[in-house]
Amino acid sequence: MRDLIYTALGYVLMLAAIIGVFKLFKSHHRAVIEANDHSMEPEYRNGSHSIDSSVRRVSDLTLDTAVAYYLPGQPDQYRVAWVVAKEGQRVKLVFANGQGKIFVDGQPSQAKVLGFTINSPEFIVPRGCVYVVASAPENDSLNFGPLPMRNIRGSFK
Repeated sequence: MRDLIYTALGYVLMLAAIIGVFKLFKSHHRAVIEANDHSMEPEYRNGSHSIDSSVRRVSDLTLDTAVAYYLPGQPDQYRVAWVVAKEGQRVKLVFANGQGKIFVDGQPSQAKVLGFTINSPEFIVPRGCVYVVASAPENDSLNFGPLPMRNIRGSFK
């Protein structure tokens, strides 16, 4: 009987250790960033935000996920935008009747976009990149094109 109790206690301790390691691992994938622009207000205001920094691959993201990223060449300048297209998807920008629309794979995106006045030929988002758009497009893919995943710091949950 004593052996059975010790064996059961050993399994309980092992399970507790596994759960503890999992929680520790998960807690290391949380980060606080300072969003220093107003491009996503009112959804995400300027200031500190907790993000999931475990995002490493395009497949880790879903469309319409808000992500924190830094501008190419400016790793200390975080921005916030929605992912509207992922690698391999076709994107086309259309400005007509005073309104800009983004089409992804021939379908209109639900992204809330203000202030773009360009038309573009359809293009395919390159491998390892996403197309991000903010509410007020100042520093998003409308200006610099597809964003490499290495520039994404994490996603908002």
